[in-house]
Amino acid sequence: MENVDSFNLNVNAANGLIKGVAVILNQMPPEQVQHAMKRLCWMQVAPLEAILSDPQTQQQQGQQGSATLQVQLKNTPRDPVVYLDRLAAVFRAAKPEVAHGQQHPCAAVAAELWPYLSRTFHTFQVTSKSLNSIRISFIL
Repeated sequence: MENVDSFNLNVNAANGLIKGVAVILNQMPPEQVQHAMKRLCWMQVAPLEAILSDPQTQQQQGQQGSATLQVQLKNTPRDPVVYLDRLAAVFRAAKPEVAHGQQHPCAAVAAELWPYLSRTFHTFQVTSKSLNSIRISFIL
């Protein structure tokens, strides 16, 4: 999964592959779900962090504004929406069984990811569709 971007898949195919892996989490023992979920999510957050930390992104955003930059990056490996959509797909597909009274194993992962998501939302003018997708996905 770490090399999904090197497979030259279109955006929908890559999302489907990642979603398939997330579905597998549903069959894992509860004590393994959180670690696997975290690992799968960080594979999407790492590129987001690289995009956000890239001086070129910061310079372009300052010169052109968020909306113009987002249009230029659309469906490229530097498009943050690609990784946000993947994260949304992971959280929508991962529905592990949780015993009554137990914390959902994905809740801690979502909380850990939030600072990166928030930074992405502030840096880029993320579409309302992507924001809605993330919002719905994070309702556990």
